[in-house]
Amino acid sequence: MSKIDTKKDCFEYSIDRFIDWYIEVNPSNTEGWKSDFTKLKLVKLNFFLSAVNANEGSEGLLDIFDNYCAMPYGHVESDVYSNIPFLNKYRVENTGTDIIQTTYDFTCSKRDQERIDSAIESLKEENKNLINYGAFKLVELSHQWYSWINMYNLAKMRNKNSIAIPKSLIQNESKLFQLEYASL
Repeated sequence: MSKIDTKKDCFEYSIDRFIDWYIEVNPSNTEGWKSDFTKLKLVKLNFFLSAVNANEGSEGLLDIFDNYCAMPYGHVESDVYSNIPFLNKYRVENTGTDIIQTTYDFTCSKRDQERIDSAIESLKEENKNLINYGAFKLVELSHQWYSWINMYNLAKMRNKNSIAIPKSLIQNESKLFQLEYASL
């Protein structure tokens, strides 16, 4: 399986786990994720998922999702973003997400699935309500990360709208998983 196929499949597995988390936090609105999980929101959640367990001694999920760029709306894993139209289980659009294949066998390894599950649990510990943040609140949160501020400013100095973010920058920075104010 190619690196891109692994990313796509791990991203789709992550969407499954995000849905579980959403339903856990919103038990009276078990279908609400469909309109809430826009392309932008899922790309942002993917970043926080990738970074939550990344530190000086661990890459977290940055070894799978290893192509982050600083763009106007924050950190974007370029390969994931480019391949969203080619997902197998989900149709992810700007207006929400639909399941297009109800029975789907993930091909990402059991080890990667366990690592994603662990990262989801770590995110919940950091901010149980992160799953309820709207897409633009997640953008605002990612704009507070040094890796985005530093690299996006460098991109702008070079008259560009995006630039690669070294994963070591994400690994070694202080990580923020909640906004200072409570409104979602």
